[in-house]
Amino acid sequence: GGPRRTSRVIRSLYWKLISGFGLIILALVAINGFVVFRLHEVRSTLRSMIAVDVHLIDLARSLRASLAEEEQSSQKFLVTRDSLYASLLRDHASHTAEVLDAMMGLATDRPVRNALRRIRRGHEGLFLGITDPSPLHSLPSEVIVADSMAAYVAVAEGIQRDVQHSVFGAVAGVEETTDR
Repeated sequence: GGPRRTSRVIRSLYWKLISGFGLIILALVAINGFVVFRLHEVRSTLRSMIAVDVHLIDLARSLRASLAEEEQSSQKFLVTRDSLYASLLRDHASHTAEVLDAMMGLATDRPVRNALRRIRRGHEGLFLGITDPSPLHSLPSEVIVADSMAAYVAVAEGIQRDVQHSVFGAVAGVEETTDR
């Protein structure tokens, strides 16, 4: 029984080795599957940040600049009543409205959307008050325009800050995922 017994021991050892390696391979496949799944999440987060959040931050900066230009044109128009400044004011107001529309199209966060709506409503009312005053109301003063524009700029800065904090949080989440 020596050679037969040796053959059975070798076969038994062979199957134990195959089973052990099979379990190791299955564990590696499971771990790699989990890693691929998590990397897909990281990729989605980064894609969202680039496509939405970074673009929103750029638009908030553009909104602030557009509001500043619009305020300058408004102040000049209110002082001079010159049609050139009225035309510039219309151009800047149109650009501001376009930026607001683009931001509304990207924003998914309810507080950001509400803030953008507040800017839009106030901005439209102020622009109409300057360019088409009703017979019942006089033109808004330079102080009212400056205060209103400063309030809109402050809201735009708040939106930019909130989105930046969101990006920082997402980056921290990505770092935590990649560390794991």
